[in-house]
Amino acid sequence: TVHADVTDTAGETRSGSKGVTVGYTALKAELSAENWQTIAKPVAVKIHTTTLDGEALATKGTVTVHRLHAPEKTHRPRLEGPTWLPRSKDAAAPDLSDPNQWPLGEVVQRDEFQSDEKGEAKLEVKLGAGEYRAVLETKDRFGRAVTALLPIRVVDPTSTAFPIRIPHHFAAENWSLEPGQTLEALWGTGYGTGRAFVEIEHRGKIVKRFWTEPGRTQQTISFPVTEKERGGFTLRITQIRENRAHLSSRGVSVPWTNKEYSLRWERMRDKLEPGAKETWTLVVEGAAKDEPVEMVAAMYDASLDAFLPHTWPGGLFAFYYDYSRRYSQFQNVWNPDFRSVAHWRTDYEGGTPEWRHFPVLLRDSGRRYAPMSKMAMEAPGRPMARGTATMVMESADSFAAPAPAAAPAAPAAGGATATAELAANAAPDASGAPIDWSQVGARKNLDETAFFFPHLLADDKGTVRLEFTMPEALTTWKFLGFAHDRQLRSGLLKGETITAKDLMVQPNPPRFLREDDLVEFTVKVTNKATSPVKGKVRLEFSDAASLDSADAALGNASPEQDLDLPANESRTYSWRIQVPDGQGFLQYRAVASTGTVSDGEEGWLPVLSRRILLTESITLPIRDAGEKTFTLPKLLDSAKSDTLQHQSLTAQVVSQPAWYAVQSLPYLMEYPHECAEQVFNRLY
Repeated sequence: TVHADVTDTAGETRSGSKGVTVGYTALKAELSAENWQTIAKPVAVKIHTTTLDGEALATKGTVTVHRLHAPEKTHRPRLEGPTWLPRSKDAAAPDLSDPNQWPLGEVVQRDEFQSDEKGEAKLEVKLGAGEYRAVLETKDRFGRAVTALLPIRVVDPTSTAFPIRIPHHFAAENWSLEPGQTLEALWGTGYGTGRAFVEIEHRGKIVKRFWTEPGRTQQTISFPVTEKERGGFTLRITQIRENRAHLSSRGVSVPWTNKEYSLRWERMRDKLEPGAKETWTLVVEGAAKDEPVEMVAAMYDASLDAFLPHTWPGGLFAFYYDYSRRYSQFQNVWNPDFRSVAHWRTDYEGGTPEWRHFPVLLRDSGRRYAPMSKMAMEAPGRPMARGTATMVMESADSFAAPAPAAAPAAPAAGGATATAELAANAAPDASGAPIDWSQVGARKNLDETAFFFPHLLADDKGTVRLEFTMPEALTTWKFLGFAHDRQLRSGLLKGETITAKDLMVQPNPPRFLREDDLVEFTVKVTNKATSPVKGKVRLEFSDAASLDSADAALGNASPEQDLDLPANESRTYSWRIQVPDGQGFLQYRAVASTGTVSDGEEGWLPVLSRRILLTESITLPIRDAGEKTFTLPKLLDSAKSDTLQHQSLTAQVVSQPAWYAVQSLPYLMEYPHECAEQVFNRLY
């Protein structure tokens, strides 16, 4: 197995692996044909040549079709005994009841073949009723011989005598039928005389049973399929000959195709602009005019499938599928001596000790659910699409400070000053004209879910209209649509679309920063146009609370760099920044412009403190009236530290600690299980 990890200049990594098969030849050849072959049409033999790893490989060779040399009479199958018994004298001889062990006979046809670049070839052979074997012969690139074999059985359904000397034959052209079609199965035996018992079972009842006609060794079993056979039925053949049982049972599928909708796109684009307003329409084919059709549709970032593949069922699976509990048994096998052994009945009572424990709600206190999207919150009680609510595991520290609200569209006072300064310092593009960075928009809506519509209705023509605004992320989006009605008819539709631009800016920010970090912030710029472009690329930082510029504090002295991109290529630009102590939540803005086309992306960047919060707490037990002095020794000793910074001092006094402990239980969910248990025991 070969593993490969590829990392581009922006730090994005993709991994892959592939197994390599090692053998004694460098070529694998396969022959295939349909199981049901009659004298009415030639046998179509398909050839497929590949490497040992399954890669298509063109080659040439010959295919020879032999008629098999049949035995003089029909042989009964061997009765296999236990492995510990000594082998009989004829155990090494071929089992002539199996045509695969018959020797090759006369050559019926020989053809040369040349497989194409897909490793495929095809030839036709006109054969009469009988047993045949196709033999493929070729060589790999090292001259080693490669052979493939294919058994071929050809029958004549109109005949009354089965011409092949095998004990039992049971086959049909198609085992999946629709109402209005007729099952045509063929039974035959190579003995001179013989009969079989036929049973057709549906929903646990035998609907038809009969013996094959006397005086013939081949018979066609016909059974018309109607709507009441939806879900399938079972066809069973029983034949006894020479103390051997030939028991065949086959399920015939009659699918619920009348409960399937076919969904197709009437208008859908596979390439969109980020943030574009779109209207897609799809048609539910087969919908009745008097039956309303409801649909649920969702579209999400396809990269989420790398964590957990998202899919919806193709149907409701609420319909009956037939199966049989009946089985046939013929007790003609080796049996050891059987002795009945009596056992005393022993009653056993088991018990599992159960100790004091927290409720499940507390034990799972570390689990958190991401908030629903705005659209989902506007539709309470409706089912969420798989993947719209994501479970994440976080510690209590991650909930200590809530995430700041999104920055307003219009900048605050400090932001206005920064914008005016940015416009004043506008840089010229490649043509010499200045670039007004304040006019270059940055993509902000980077949601991973484009939409989730749980309630869409089709009109009387089965048309469903989807109106939405694409998020501004540059990625591939996956669409899932499921339609159904009150009769449980349903259908599934999948699709993909891409949001892209001619000039794309894709920053690769870290998940978070810590004070005193020295990092390289990379931005990948891609030119999808057919001509080269020149311009500027800029990275700037601002304080998330005040929107004031943070470039000077971070050491971002040169926010701009020259942009020179050939057609259909991408390059990575980097800025080195260092995070000072006390730096709060950051907002980054990466933009690029050529003067005519531009793109940008804006996002948030958390900054964690490199200090550790130390706490000291003591209990204040006061039982009688009066005064009592309590001392915090670690707090007194902290005055000796040169680096310690005081955060807060909190005194909390309650008169009923037990009542307080009970009321505090919902808040213990903010902490991991071990911490919650310690607090719980202390409060009690």
